[in-house]
Amino acid sequence: MCFYTRKESDWHYTGPDSLANMQIGIAMDSSIEELNDYVQEHLEQFQFQPYHDRYLIQNAHKLDKNRMDAFLFTRNSTKYILSRANEWWKYREAGCVSTASIYMAFTPAKHLEKEIREMLKVFERRMQEIHETRFTRDLLERYGLSD
Repeated sequence: MCFYTRKESDWHYTGPDSLANMQIGIAMDSSIEELNDYVQEHLEQFQFQPYHDRYLIQNAHKLDKNRMDAFLFTRNSTKYILSRANEWWKYREAGCVSTASIYMAFTPAKHLEKEIREMLKVFERRMQEIHETRFTRDLLERYGLSD
């Protein structure tokens, strides 16, 4: 999870102390282990918004209108969405909270166990096939990302 600001901002995240007096956009129900205590103690600094397909663009436009100082989201998604909207050039990454991996999860619901097991098999087989080709590397390069 990284912070994003307007390109001309000189603010940079260096830890919870650097968040003083900031207005920050964050997806509702986000849990960022390193910041959970800070968020709970400073709720007035955070603008919680449901995560939906317009989340990133809306937060970027709040930066444009000085309605917030920064927003917090994953690096690859932010870069992809803002690039696709031809707006990446207006913003910059201002430091990351965590470099923890993000994982896909499947429901443990017993009545879906058979379907989930099949989905996992298909997912694992397709990921292996994809990694054996240059597809993954080419796709990541096309979006300016790295593996």
